[in-house]
Amino acid sequence: MARLVDRVEELRVLDEAWALGRPSLIILYGRRRLGKTFLATMWARLRGHPLVYLVVNYSDPGPALADLELQLEEQLGLRPRLEGLRGLAHVLERLFCSQRRVLVLDEFQRLAEAGLPQLLQSLWDSKLATCGTGSMLVLLGSSVGVVERVALHGGAPLYGRASRILRLRPMSFVEAYPFLSQAPSPLEAFRLYAVFGGTPYYLSLLEPERGLEGNIRRLVLSPGAPLLEEPQRVLLSELREPDRYSAILEAVAGGASRLSEIAAKTGIAATSLPRYIHVLEAMGLIRRVKLFGETRSIYRVGDLFFRFWYRHVAPHSYLVEQGLYDAAAARTLAELDRSVPEAWEEESLRHFLRLLASRGEEPIEAGPYMRKGVEIDALVATRSGRLYALEAKWSKLELRDVERIAARLEAKLAQTPWARRGRSVGIAIYAREYSGPPPEDIEVHTLEELVREGEKTPVHEVPV
Repeated sequence: MARLVDRVEELRVLDEAWALGRPSLIILYGRRRLGKTFLATMWARLRGHPLVYLVVNYSDPGPALADLELQLEEQLGLRPRLEGLRGLAHVLERLFCSQRRVLVLDEFQRLAEAGLPQLLQSLWDSKLATCGTGSMLVLLGSSVGVVERVALHGGAPLYGRASRILRLRPMSFVEAYPFLSQAPSPLEAFRLYAVFGGTPYYLSLLEPERGLEGNIRRLVLSPGAPLLEEPQRVLLSELREPDRYSAILEAVAGGASRLSEIAAKTGIAATSLPRYIHVLEAMGLIRRVKLFGETRSIYRVGDLFFRFWYRHVAPHSYLVEQGLYDAAAARTLAELDRSVPEAWEEESLRHFLRLLASRGEEPIEAGPYMRKGVEIDALVATRSGRLYALEAKWSKLELRDVERIAARLEAKLAQTPWARRGRSVGIAIYAREYSGPPPEDIEVHTLEELVREGEKTPVHEVPV
């Protein structure tokens, strides 16, 4: 049995498209390791839909088509002769139109330069869209930039043809909790999340009962560790100038948050940086964070594991290269005090936005506030006109601590233009732990609350 954790919204979208009973084209994309293949194939198996899964393993049409012939033979019991991409199109048409099934074509963008997207456009328009079987074609892509160019932008070959477009993203702590539930404690579960993030592949490698130190040593800082060179492998496989992108990630992980700071650390001209940062943003590796109430933004590493690796592993690579893994692990573990609270702050805002939506309060703007010497972890404005100030503390708080933090937040709020305009104001404090009675007029949320929600995250057992 395989476990499909969460992905509730994605499953709902796929179910709705299938239930229509019409031919459907689904584009499911996102960077590597997020579980696109697993989601598409496990959904079909979970629902009992007939499935044919094909993956384009080469960018050269010759080897790619020969490999696809073998895949078809293995699944169908006969080996078709694929005479060029048109031969592939003919086989796809037969599979799609002969019976109702899910047809998955993975890494389709690898044959973009050979003209596969244009061929799929013609095939969809002339044949597949009018088939009476109600089959579903799912195109999976991990090179985000290429997928956007061939399928999502105006004028792209497949633009406007997809029934549904799903971009897969890393899981939140609540969504990922089933991967972490066997950790020695809720605190250790979050520390694991703060390092390995919400990427399903990384989470699937964990042995959470061994705690953070054990997993860092086993997965990152030991000979042959599967994630020791993971960020470098990702950049090498997807980008033409991996060294430049790597330098940008290391600079941002190290604290550079504005273009001028990144340029100073990397030696890349500030005028050239935006095109590199745009690519990293598309991959979900850099996140542009808009400051509340301003047009200015700051940059953060968007993936928690990449942030950890560039902040705490890359600086000690000289030790790893000498085989001094224990020394590298000791230094890495000693430096984690900054990363865990930062992850808690981000997760707190994500949780609070979801909480507001569940209460019928629609957030219209949210982000950190940094203006004229006043800094607040996050301000959140709702459509009803209410303004919330949020502060996250990775520590154990008592009532007097909460009241002191709230008083400080109220003093800061009084210096903001929004509070002076007479907005209704609320205070939300996220604490690792809280002991004491419920404070008056202050929301307090804790790690325990997120864990309780995580315990309800659905897990599907799928026969394989």
